[in-house]
Amino acid sequence: MILLFYINLPTTEDPDLRYKDYIEDILLGLKMSGANLIPCFEYFRSHHNKVFMEILREKINFGEHLNFLHFGTLEESIRYKNQFLYPVVVKPGAGSKSKNIYLAYNENELIKIVSKISSSFTFTNIIRSIRSIFYSKKYKAISNHRRKLIIQEFIPDLSGDYKILIYGDKYYVVRRENRFGDFRASGSGLLSFPENISDKLLDYAQNIFEKSDTPFMGMDIADQRGKLYLIEFQFIVMGNYALEKSNFYFKKINTKWQLVREISLLEDVFVESVDKFINNKNKN
Repeated sequence: MILLFYINLPTTEDPDLRYKDYIEDILLGLKMSGANLIPCFEYFRSHHNKVFMEILREKINFGEHLNFLHFGTLEESIRYKNQFLYPVVVKPGAGSKSKNIYLAYNENELIKIVSKISSSFTFTNIIRSIRSIFYSKKYKAISNHRRKLIIQEFIPDLSGDYKILIYGDKYYVVRRENRFGDFRASGSGLLSFPENISDKLLDYAQNIFEKSDTPFMGMDIADQRGKLYLIEFQFIVMGNYALEKSNFYFKKINTKWQLVREISLLEDVFVESVDKFINNKNKN
């Protein structure tokens, strides 16, 4: 059995994810050759790919989730502009730390925002558009707004969210407050390590993790007056601040969640979680 493992690859963070696209070619070829990828190829595909992330969420059936639609062009999204319950969150197909994520309060704002984040103007597109005017039978104009995006239900009255990092049976939790005068928490830098975490939140995270075939996972979870929402999730390049800066973690012991005071070393926790994952796979 061949095992390929990857995490925190800097090349998955490059502009426009060009090198990540190359890595996907290699990984898919290895999978076709019989390699067992950890995490699986689909999980790698979802990294910085919010469209596929939502598709994967539905396939794994993580439970109730925010309503959303995904689009490949500005023109596609405009067709649905009067079907949304405003305000709505507009996200680009790729990105992190809430970059280029906006709130649209009406149809006009939606069109402006989508036009901005979906822009794909190139010199070739411009030439083709000009040619289509004079040679309509030979050249057809193509959209100059072909960057994929998501339009998602907005959760009102949130002051922040929770970043939960899971390695095996260890749960590391960071509270992230929203930026001042903003609805976004990711990338705010307003972080804390709460010790009084509800069992409901931890059970919610555990249920999602156990449905995922992976030794580790990151989650962004919102709590709106006790109703929990999985905003986004990650399987690689999860951001290990929660583990590296916390002097405790949560662990379920004899069906009860307990706070374990212990300084964690990423390399140790990482190897431990992968070892347990492979051993469980071999048992099955």
